[in-house]
Amino acid sequence: MMCKETEFEDIFIKKKLPFNKCMLLPEPFDRYALNYKEWQEYAKKQNPPGKGLLVCASIKTFLTKDVSYIEKALSLVEPSTSKDKAIITGLAGMVFSYIGQKAKGIQMLRDALQTHSSSNIILNLATELDDELLDEGIELCKSVLKDEPDNIMALRIVAVKYLNQDNIEEARKCISRALNTEPKNKLLRQVLGDVFYSEEKYSLALKEYNKAKAFLQFKPYISYRLAMCYYYLGKFKKSKKLALKIRDEVFQNDPYFRDNSVEIKKMLSQINSK
Repeated sequence: MMCKETEFEDIFIKKKLPFNKCMLLPEPFDRYALNYKEWQEYAKKQNPPGKGLLVCASIKTFLTKDVSYIEKALSLVEPSTSKDKAIITGLAGMVFSYIGQKAKGIQMLRDALQTHSSSNIILNLATELDDELLDEGIELCKSVLKDEPDNIMALRIVAVKYLNQDNIEEARKCISRALNTEPKNKLLRQVLGDVFYSEEKYSLALKEYNKAKAFLQFKPYISYRLAMCYYYLGKFKKSKKLALKIRDEVFQNDPYFRDNSVEIKKMLSQINSK
């Protein structure tokens, strides 16, 4: 399929994305967004269109919540191998899941896995499985760890799943294994912070979140947890400053904070009354 410049004009973001916009996106699209200009050029040179166009359209969909961008990109992409088809279907599935069409996103990830099995697709699917599907997500991670016992992504994801089940001990074991391999990994430090937070060890959690923040900058989730740690430790000025930043900048754009806005508003109300 020949792909003309005009077919891209409403998919590409013309100017380079601001850093703070990149950091609002979930993995791996935050890293893609930091190199958006390169992905844009890469996509324009691909003929037929491939992953580059899909990444650009995915970022546009994330930022606008308009699925027409990802849908148009999918209509233009013609994968040449089953592996390419699985990668493209899996990426699109992550997008649909993130913007609120979770059932469709999970089904696309399952379809991708049926097309071509890889540890990345397995773990992307595991990431999206929560609530009543937590056990399946854990088993998928274990299936990867059986063949790749030091897979950092699998250890991190399964640790988060265990935390969601309030199984703090198993979460600690998994994240400790991962940190033994990559002690400076800031994403792992964030999860260790979550372990301490779940145990109400807010001083220890604060240290880990600050280590993660040095790399992740204004990741909304990190800022939220920092604000709560400061609050529980009685450092109300620092807590309020972060909470206001979250409220003003990301309440309307991030599904996590739409779900947790009540807790932040309650915290601000209590701080203002002191």
